Amino acid sequence: MRAKFLKKVWVAILSAFLVLSQAAVSFAGTSRTMEPEDYIFFMVFRACGVSLDKYNITPWAEAYKGYLESTHNNALLSRINGYSNLSWGDTAHGIDTLYKSVKSWLSLSGSYGTTARCYSLPSSVLPLGPDPSLPWPDTRVSSRKADVPCNDPDYVYLFSMVTNDPSEDLYEIVNYYAPKGQEIVGHYFNPYYPYVDCSHVEFYARSGSGYSQVLLKYNCCVYNFSGVLQEASPELSDIRNLTGIKVRTVPNLPIKVFSSLSDIENYFKTGNARNVFSSGSYSLYLPSDNGFNVGLQKINDCQVGESLSLPGSPSGYWNKLYSTTDLKTFIS
Repeated sequence: MRAKFLKKVWVAILSAFLVLSQAAVSFAGTSRTMEPEDYIFFMVFRACGVSLDKYNITPWAEAYKGYLESTHNNALLSRINGYSNLSWGDTAHGIDTLYKSVKSWLSLSGSYGTTARCYSLPSSVLPLGPDPSLPWPDTRVSSRKADVPCNDPDYVYLFSMVTNDPSEDLYEIVNYYAPKGQEIVGHYFNPYYPYVDCSHVEFYARSGSGYSQVLLKYNCCVYNFSGVLQEASPELSDIRNLTGIKVRTVPNLPIKVFSSLSDIENYFKTGNARNVFSSGSYSLYLPSDNGFNVGLQKINDCQVGESLSLPGSPSGYWNKLYSTTDLKTFIS
């Protein structure tokens, strides 16, 4: 009896709050501090002339891992995944190979070696959901709609997202609707929480000679993993943006998603869609004008050691991470 009661309570909570959890609960469950793997990627990207911050490092690293998947470089991908098992004070190996691979990947963008801040880079796209093997709160673009109608004649269906909880044998599909007769585009931007691949997409449409942000509407259903409907919430609510979106999910959205507002403005003025996410190309933005070192980017014979000694603890990693002396030790 208690198990059934808890199941009903969970369905009610999921139906009412899971959409909002994409903005809050998912971050609370995934926000973390720097790990050795983050430090390794920081140092390697810096040696390549790309300086990322704690809000950008994970999406860039995940996009790079997607590139390794698309090129079937399983050996290097396996080594990188093994970095997650390292502790502070350990030694990471294969750093020279990782450096050459990351630099080669960055070089595929025409921005590399220039002062441009937007990089279009190849990667692979995560599969559509629902997938019972995914851990909560992994959110994907859904392959199916929720079984609820849109009762507002001024809005039309745009896409659906799915978030699942395998431990409860439940997943929620959320339908999103856009104002009728408007072309909706997205703006991808980085997370507010460090070291997570949980970014945001906000929505815009043409407004006069410019553009303005628009609200979407949504409703949802909760199912078990047998596909049986558990709860329906047909009432429409407003939402300003998607949150907790993994970078490799963005290309599955059936709209143009840009990496900067200036690109959205240019698109509505000229019709030229530049720096757009697609199934084969990711549009990633450097956090500031200090995010690149063109001199390092143009060096082709830079030598990086095979191994990297990690700091003994995370307490002093920031000074080491941004130390020019330490970078010169790392590369030659």
